[in-house]
Order: sequence, then structure tokens, then C-alpha cells
Amino acid sequence: MIYMAAICALLVAIVATLILDRRLERQEVARERRDLLQRIQAPQYAAVEHYNEHIENQSPPAVNPDMDEDYWVSKDDLAEIAAKGEVNGGD
Repeated sequence: MIYMAAICALLVAIVATLILDRRLERQEVARERRDLLQRIQAPQYAAVEHYNEHIENQSPPAVNPDMDEDYWVSKDDLAEIAAKGEVNGGD
């Protein structure tokens, strides 16, 4: 009886692993399909996106206009930078 329970538990583990593997594979195929459809429908955008993947983004992080905290923190940081520039004799 114990052997049958062990075999059942092993089979359940194998089936769960196969289901998880299949789900991951389907997600990967869906991602590839989206990329291919994008390349077919808008090849210029795909080329720009590919180019931008290899360029380091040196721009500051985007500010979410819907969140007041992001907006005001960014404004405060800009004010501090301007004040430091004035104190140090900057332009």
C-alpha cells in the first residue's frame, strides 16, 4: 500500500512538472509570435526597438504624471540641483 502511494505521488509530481513546462513553452511561443507579428506589421518600429536594446539609456527615469509623489519629488530634486549650481558659481 505504501509503495502504491509513493508511486502515485511520483506520478503527480511528474505530471505537474510536465504541465508547468508546457505552460512556460506556450508563453515563450506566444512571445515569439508577438515579436514576429510586430516585425511584419511595423518593421520600422522593430528595427528601432532592436537598436535601442543595445544602447545604454542615459535619460532620467520617467515621471508618472498620475502620481503626485513622483512629480513633486522630481521637482524638488531639480530645485536642489539648481541651488547647488548657483552656490558653486555655475551658470
